Amino acid sequence: MQTIQLEKFQSINANHQRDGLSTKYCFVPTTRVINTLVEHGWLPVKAQEVRARNHKIGFQKHLIRFRQEGQFQKDDIIPEIVLFNSHDGSASFQILAGIFRMICSNGLVVADSMFATHRIKHLGYRDEAVMEAIGDVVENTPKIFNRVNQFKEITLSKDEQMAYLESALSVKYDEEKLKDLPSKETFLKPARQVDVDPTLWNTYNIIQEKFINGFRYREGQGYRSKIRKNRGISNISENVRINKALWQLTEKMAEIKAA
Repeated sequence: MQTIQLEKFQSINANHQRDGLSTKYCFVPTTRVINTLVEHGWLPVKAQEVRARNHKIGFQKHLIRFRQEGQFQKDDIIPEIVLFNSHDGSASFQILAGIFRMICSNGLVVADSMFATHRIKHLGYRDEAVMEAIGDVVENTPKIFNRVNQFKEITLSKDEQMAYLESALSVKYDEEKLKDLPSKETFLKPARQVDVDPTLWNTYNIIQEKFINGFRYREGQGYRSKIRKNRGISNISENVRINKALWQLTEKMAEIKAA
């Protein structure tokens, strides 16, 4: 397993409180949470921080994904822990369950309906709260794998795929933006052969990848056609929001099919 070096991320390595925050705000370095995770065998494999200006540089929102040392892989997915934090007073520590899909290098986030997000306030912070969150991830990992297997066994008709897609689009785009999107068929076109079968799991992954990473498509026909790009998501908070919403939508579709 290849880990990531975190030294280059200023916000992750912040060691003091930003000026101008309330006296009620209690600074807790992200490195303290990281150390607790590492002590329990969870190592950082990916990190990102939002762009910031002026006084927020070094204190902005950041996200780190962890995998357990010697962790098992089932089929094409690996369980992860996702840590979200900021030092600008806008967010508490959040610890979520994540899934890494080996085939397309997607970092998926599981919705609260499967695993409740642990929100740990800076004020009154305890290392034990992080340990409790780690325990919950480990305990719920088999449930997440079982849920994925259920998604893989559900086949969707073309109409059901379209209904799923329309609900997903409304999660990401407002009504004005929906008018300027490429055809719905473009969003459902798989990027690789392994995702061709119209299962709920494949449909979810195809749309999730296009939403998060963005994609190129051809608009028009003949010599007048142009290659355009539908942008992905670079905002950390929006990335987490969309990922969780898509997982919850997938669970809802599974419930409808089972009814």
